Amino acid sequence: MWSRERSKLGKLGQWGIIFLVFTLISFSLWGCTTERVSGSIGTPAADFLLKDLRGEEIALSQFRGKAVIIDFWATWCPPCRASIPHLRDIYRRYKGRGLVVLGIILEQSSASSIFLYRRYGHQLSCPVGK
Repeated sequence: MWSRERSKLGKLGQWGIIFLVFTLISFSLWGCTTERVSGSIGTPAADFLLKDLRGEEIALSQFRGKAVIIDFWATWCPPCRASIPHLRDIYRRYKGRGLVVLGIILEQSSASSIFLYRRYGHQLSCPVGK
């Protein structure tokens, strides 16, 4: 009698574990998709509204019709800091043709962000992304 009940419980336990594993895998894959979501040439990017280091609001839509380079950077990122002078030079060269460079800072407006902005980017718009 006990052995029958144990074997029934054992089978139920095995099915329970299989069900639990299947459920966990299903939930972990629920948000996954193979469809790539990306912009393409000629397709407008999604608009955003951020404040720059001076507290002024910058919307991507205000640059409609212009070429816009968006660079995400942070003070703790050496390659990001290294790219700032190059972006500044590109901006200087092509601003007469309508080029806009947005250097979105990926941290709160810290003293080091303000220093880098003043040193390299005071000609560039630097909204703060949160």
